[in-house]
Parts: sequence; structure tokens; C-alpha cells
Amino acid sequence: MKKILIISICLLLSMPLFAGLKGACGVNISPFAHFVGSADSLTYTPDLGGASTFIKLTPGMIAHETDYITYAADSITIDAGYDGDYLIDISIRLSGANVNDVWQIKVYKNGLAMLSDVGRFIFRTTANGQADTRSFFWYLIDLVEGDDISFYIANLTADRDPTIMDMKIFISRMAE
Repeated sequence: MKKILIISICLLLSMPLFAGLKGACGVNISPFAHFVGSADSLTYTPDLGGASTFIKLTPGMIAHETDYITYAADSITIDAGYDGDYLIDISIRLSGANVNDVWQIKVYKNGLAMLSDVGRFIFRTTANGQADTRSFFWYLIDLVEGDDISFYIANLTADRDPTIMDMKIFISRMAE
């Protein structure tokens, strides 16, 4: 019975509710830095201004939950004291005006495209005006206070703009 009680206390202390405490089990519990945002049921058509030209996505996202990350209009900023590695999940619903257009979404840090080693989010339009939903994730290491994260899109095939109907982002700091 004593072992079950100790294990139960250790599990309880590992919950985010007890952020910042050091549990009796020696487990460091740090605050859960995260951002949950979405732009739902919209018709957003960014003007790409040419083939392979990346422009910042600014769909008017609503921040549903932000802790230790600041969100302002089109950038997500790491707060002081929350340096570390972050996981970014993105889901986007998009349509194009042409079959076989190739779209790429990139993650930018402080206005510069992240290197291809963090992954490329590329997909192809399958039919005229047909909407397609895709999801992707990036793992960014060594983000520091003040780093701004944003998302850019380009049509790699032609000078045609996408229509975005839905976009969701989840960002979380990974435990150390």
C-alpha cells in the first residue's frame, strides 16, 4: 500500500498543475510553454506576387491558449525564461485554381527561412478548386527569448494564389 501511495504522489506531482515544483520523487516539473491557435472557416487568399515567391501567412488567427509564448498578429514569440526545443504542428486546408500546382509552406525564425533540415511541407493541388487538408510538424532546437516564429507560403509552379479555408497551429516546448 505504501508503494502505491508513493507512486500516486509522484504521478500527481508530475502534472502541469504543479508546474515549477520539484516533486518528492526528484522530478523537475517545468511550466508547459505552448500556443494553440486557429483561423477557422475563412476565405483567405494571400497575393503571392509570382511563382516561388514566399509571403508571410497572416490569416487572422485566434489564440485559444498561450502560456509563456506571445502571439501578435502574424508572429509567435518565445518568452523570457523559456529557451529550448519546440515542436510545431500545423494543419492547413487549401485550394488552388489549377491542377498540379505545387505549394510549399516554410517556417521562418526571426524573418529568415529555417534550413531544409527542419523539413519541407510540400503538397500538390489535385483538382481545380478542390480543397485539400494537410498536416505537418517541425522540431526546432535551441529557440531563445525573443525568437519570432512565422509561416510563409509559395506556389512553386506558377503565379497563382491559394485560397486558405482553415489553419491550425500547436506549438509546445519539449521537456528537458
